[in-house]
Amino acid sequence: MFELTYSSLSKSGINYYDIMEIVETSKSFNAKNKITGCLFYYKGQFVQILEGDKEKIQELYLKILKDNRHYNIKLLYEYEKNERIFKDWSMAFLRFDSVKLQKLNKQLFQENLSFFSEFNMQPKLATKLFWKKVRQIIKT
Repeated sequence: MFELTYSSLSKSGINYYDIMEIVETSKSFNAKNKITGCLFYYKGQFVQILEGDKEKIQELYLKILKDNRHYNIKLLYEYEKNERIFKDWSMAFLRFDSVKLQKLNKQLFQENLSFFSEFNMQPKLATKLFWKKVRQIIKT
């Protein structure tokens, strides 16, 4: 089992429909290739963690690098591991926008997200980096 975590910035002009196309395409591709993971999007920033066969994940990452909907793609971590963290998620997707956060108590949201991320963290660096990056993005 292999996991890979990366972050990137969305190109200007990306909209909700572009993001949902990414999510739907990812779910379909990932299910066929036994890839699991989570994609987070907020304020023009993506963070994604992928789990699966090493060759399939690396092949997918090469496609991601060529995707013109985002840039400044940074590989945060890649690692061999024994088990999946997101075993039931062909592609979980977390998306929040400023309007929704203004309606919610932002501080409460941040605390709940931090609690959730720490609760779900296994002693795997890629997973910790994923949630750490998510928390950094939310707090900005």
